[in-house]
Amino acid sequence: GGVVDGLHAKISGVYDKLNIKQSDWRQMDTVLAGFSGSYLFKGSLMPLLYTNIEYDTAGKVLNNGIAGFSLRPVHWLYWNAEAGHYDTNRDRIRQTIFGLFAIGAFYQGRSGVSITAVESSGALEDLTFTGGYAYQTYHAAPQVKAVGNIADGGVRFTIKPIYLTTLVSYRYYKSFGGKAHDVYIELHDEPFELVNFTAGGNITRYSKITSERGTAISSFLLADLNVTKFLTLSAGGEYLRNITFNHEFRATAKLSFKTSGKI
Repeated sequence: GGVVDGLHAKISGVYDKLNIKQSDWRQMDTVLAGFSGSYLFKGSLMPLLYTNIEYDTAGKVLNNGIAGFSLRPVHWLYWNAEAGHYDTNRDRIRQTIFGLFAIGAFYQGRSGVSITAVESSGALEDLTFTGGYAYQTYHAAPQVKAVGNIADGGVRFTIKPIYLTTLVSYRYYKSFGGKAHDVYIELHDEPFELVNFTAGGNITRYSKITSERGTAISSFLLADLNVTKFLTLSAGGEYLRNITFNHEFRATAKLSFKTSGKI
């Protein structure tokens, strides 16, 4: 927070350790330092500048560096454009897909629009349509520059009597590695003041440059219990099935503490 009108900023840090018995700094441990901020200018268009940065101190790599700009000329229309820089610590034992199949940094430019068609009517609230396009570029090999394109669209709405929010989206990918069609559904409900549930899943149909084709399926369920105003207990599970994971189930539990204030 801050004393300047329209300015919001947050600093964060995460200590990540892969093996409790080893202390190799570059491969086992790291501290992720983050910063996010936004500034809302005065004016009828409500222009907003925002940024989000995450730095891997062990790998000396800027994992995420995002800067964007948005406008809201009327209350039902929102538009934004942003540019992003992404990278990963390739010396680390915890490998990423990006680290395996790309060399150097990954860059993306994206623009999106959101239109609220119905604010509140009967049992329906916040019926919103979204759409966007992203252009990506990276190096798959030292002399091989790859380009990616992503187009997406979706609809979101809330059913007021049962506090149920529904999101349905479709995304199309086309890049150096192939193409994919992805459908995602998410349901969020808050039946009680202290408890909320989120469930969803997605189906992805893909084809690779190796002529391999397949379908990936995932589903998840997450429950949050607000123990106190500042303490939240979360638990959930995820089911995966694809060409690599014939059947896999993952369970997670998390205890979160949050506070807010101004400086």
